[in-house]
Amino acid sequence: MKTSFTFKIRVAPQLLFLSVMVLFVSATAFGQVKHVVIVTDYKYTPAELRISAGDTVEWKNTQGYHNVNGTQLAFPANPESFGNSLGFGWTFKHVFKTAGKYEYHCNPHISFGMKGKIEVMESGGNNDGKFNLAINFTGMTPHVGQMLWLAVVEKNTGKEVERKKQIVTNAFSMQISGIEKDHSYFVNFYADHNKNGKYDVPPVDHAWRLELNNISGNSVLDFAHNTSFTNIEWKNKLTVQFKSMNPHVGQTLKLAVIDKTTGKELSRLAAIISADFMTDIYGIEKDKSYFIDFFADHNKNGSYDKPPTDHAWRLELLNVKSDTILMFMHNTNFTDIFNTTSSRTIQDLTLKMYPNPATDRIFIENDYITAAETMVSIYDITGKLKYKVATQNNNKIEIDIHDLINGVYYVDVRTNDRQKILKLIKY
Repeated sequence: MKTSFTFKIRVAPQLLFLSVMVLFVSATAFGQVKHVVIVTDYKYTPAELRISAGDTVEWKNTQGYHNVNGTQLAFPANPESFGNSLGFGWTFKHVFKTAGKYEYHCNPHISFGMKGKIEVMESGGNNDGKFNLAINFTGMTPHVGQMLWLAVVEKNTGKEVERKKQIVTNAFSMQISGIEKDHSYFVNFYADHNKNGKYDVPPVDHAWRLELNNISGNSVLDFAHNTSFTNIEWKNKLTVQFKSMNPHVGQTLKLAVIDKTTGKELSRLAAIISADFMTDIYGIEKDKSYFIDFFADHNKNGSYDKPPTDHAWRLELLNVKSDTILMFMHNTNFTDIFNTTSSRTIQDLTLKMYPNPATDRIFIENDYITAAETMVSIYDITGKLKYKVATQNNNKIEIDIHDLINGVYYVDVRTNDRQKILKLIKY
């Protein structure tokens, strides 16, 4: 199975199917958005909030002897004071009218790390023109201690705004940033009821979908546990974070995810490269392993050319557990991904190349190439082929480089099943 990269750029994942709305409560006018913080032993949940001026924060003490102390006496940098007295089973509300950053804590439990933060933005949205969504869960007793996964997906495009996970308590809140005015969203979530670490179609796992339509500002959804389940077709997400891709800025990156065992292609995408960027792929499955094959169209001809004409790499993802993040830092350890399959891997070719730097000639030595047909290619830094020779039964290959101009080159040495790319400096 070869990985062919002839495809168009895919902008977003496949749209999710429509479903019945479970419950929708939204309050977006000034002073009407309420954010709920659950207070339990040694913890505020959520411990950090981002809201707009005029929003209300409501703390509900469901366990223990606590208070909220956000006074300027305790935190002189707070734009205004707020707080209540110590006690059991209380509810405390405060309307934040002044933009700024606030801190607070529980007086008797500071040493246990019982602290919170609130960032209050100017009324009308965040500094980037986007808004926040708070989802308040109640009556979640059947799932206490289980993991809840949640994703907010734009209805029209299928683009995922954000996903989060949290250990379930009887009552808790989750905060999502980045929803936009006049847009509509699905809010998909499930409790891992059988605790196997993956999504199973209800009723094995318990899953729901809420809708958020035509938002006009910060919004709130209230959800009370029920058994009106929805198959949200949850997909695990693979995020690949690319770093220091400066040599390829403005070029096209094309990527495919391939099941290692079957060779079946799971997904592919393309993106315009910037120095640091990330891509998201959906559908990786628990306990499976994958190749992540990708290349930068270095010569900008719109098709794949084996390295170093194009720069290509392979990552491996082994034994998926859930959502996964892979980091990739630009390097010159290229892989010919078109000719590499899931059942046949090009092994590394161990060899010597000397002298390096060199002026007139170089020598390449390796015992393995004595009995194999060997191809040696030299490319300049732009990926243009400058020299190519095939040789056989020769464990010491001599190459005349005096015609090459001074600079950096890549020397590609390969046999039928082995390959090595070395950097050469000509001076």
